[in-house]
Amino acid sequence: MIVLVNILGTKYGIRLMTALTTISLLGLIIAIIILFTTPKSQIVSAISTLLPSGYTYAKVAGSYSGPYFSLNTALMLLPFFAIYVYPWLNAGPAIASEIRGKNALHWNVPMAFLFTLIFLTLGFEAMYYSLGFKFVTAALSNPNLNGVINFWTIAMVASRNEVLSWFIGISSVTWYLAVLAYGAIVVVRYWFALAFDRVWPSAFAYLSPRFGTPIYAHLFDLAVTAILIAAAGLLYNTFTALYGAVVEAIIYYMAVGMAAVVIATLRYSSFSMSNRSRVILAVSGALMAGVMAYLTYEFLAYPQIWGGNWLAYGVELGAVILGVIMYLVTRYVNLRRYGIDISMAYAEIPPE
Repeated sequence: MIVLVNILGTKYGIRLMTALTTISLLGLIIAIIILFTTPKSQIVSAISTLLPSGYTYAKVAGSYSGPYFSLNTALMLLPFFAIYVYPWLNAGPAIASEIRGKNALHWNVPMAFLFTLIFLTLGFEAMYYSLGFKFVTAALSNPNLNGVINFWTIAMVASRNEVLSWFIGISSVTWYLAVLAYGAIVVVRYWFALAFDRVWPSAFAYLSPRFGTPIYAHLFDLAVTAILIAAAGLLYNTFTALYGAVVEAIIYYMAVGMAAVVIATLRYSSFSMSNRSRVILAVSGALMAGVMAYLTYEFLAYPQIWGGNWLAYGVELGAVILGVIMYLVTRYVNLRRYGIDISMAYAEIPPE
């Protein structure tokens, strides 16, 4: 599926993403309705078919003796929402040129945030409502159970209908495909832009006459992705071992927040801002830097949870080193061969 997205590119890839998202969203809504409307006794009876030998509903629920709320535990979940849920709201702006209509463009992010908040909250609420706080919390924290007990499997057995069960299962898979398809489309734009700046070879900016997409950039992205997934599988037996690679992006955003504070504090002649704007910028930048610093701490302090390992960190470090080398080499080649100094393109915005 992801291979098709890479080959077909943006135009047909977005259509495929739309179809996947529609199926996924419909499956999510059906699962939520099932968990809210099915009597708890029936769900408890159905969930017993998922539990391994030696486990019962009463035994699992009775094994939890912790609090119903813990601020420290809640804060530890912050990276999950801040990195793996809400950043996908940027999917709309990333493909803004393909969005039709001003209203759709202007309301894309607010509506995406609202729908994400609603369905995410309802999903968790439906799971805890149907089986109880103690059982769900204990099951999800038990390594022998969290592989078989989750929102989707609970809804599948609770449906008591083979057709609905299959549809919910398929929709759970299409969620992952839709996310990966989005990544396959959007990431290639970086290769495309770098090729236009002559940092990467011009072949990455070539548009296929048939598909209207940078086909070589897509193929290159596909090859790199396949290699990294294979490496994660061989070294750590799971592709989630690459999740820790996002720590570089978090540090980058922390630096952006600190830069906002500096710009607001120091009165550069090139920045014309009112005192009110400076205060807003300084406060926003400080809050952003603080949140990102905490997320960085969480990733580095608990690598076993967030996929921190030498492969993930090596990918990020390697990307920085490769970027520096490619920039220096390309600048030298373009200056000697064509008399073009590409550093002028980064006089205000340095290369990442």
